[in-house]
Amino acid sequence: MISLTEIFKTYQIAEDKINVLNNINLTVERGDFFAITGPSGSGKTTLMNIIGCLDKPSSGTFMLDNINIMNCNEQELARVRNLSIGFVFQNFHLLPRMSVIENIHIPMVYAGVPKKERDSKAKIALEKVGLLEKANFLPSEISGGQKQRVAIARAIVNEPEIILADEPTGALDTETSMTIMNHFLHLNNEGTTIIVVTHEKDIASFANNQIVVRDGSIVNTEAPHRKDRLS
Repeated sequence: MISLTEIFKTYQIAEDKINVLNNINLTVERGDFFAITGPSGSGKTTLMNIIGCLDKPSSGTFMLDNINIMNCNEQELARVRNLSIGFVFQNFHLLPRMSVIENIHIPMVYAGVPKKERDSKAKIALEKVGLLEKANFLPSEISGGQKQRVAIARAIVNEPEIILADEPTGALDTETSMTIMNHFLHLNNEGTTIIVVTHEKDIASFANNQIVVRDGSIVNTEAPHRKDRLS
């Protein structure tokens, strides 16, 4: 499903070249639950941005569902992101003046989904994360854990094959973090491929595959015992 081969990412700063990713080789199969771990500044977020088609490698080969991402223009990348990938971020990225359900509409607006269909699909997504009763609330009127559940609903509303989550529990307490990770487990059990970037071992242990990135390189690949906490 995802195949990265000899991926390098270099940034030019003044006269200096900064190597952020060095010879990354990674395969993620359909239905995997993958964790990317490593210290701050290791390159793990850059790697996630490349997998999410938010950035392009400087060199190498990136295949996503038989699409050569290296050959895609910006419009084609935007379409891949909108239809194939859902994003969940540490700071939620909800628009404060829009209601919960209006925030969930946003990916569907870009995908050209009709208004009536947007409403019904958004309610289904909210029901999946147990927040249908909060549909008309503003983000400021719900808790941090609820905001992240709204972000998950927004990520899944177009039924993407892949969910990318960058430090999705970083702003949450332990109990709420476990709730969020159980939502990801439910999605994975339904067939969605999940990739989580985290520096927390407890969060990474929910995955069935794990890589450690350090200084822009993959230094370890593990298959940890997965925490199945679903009730």
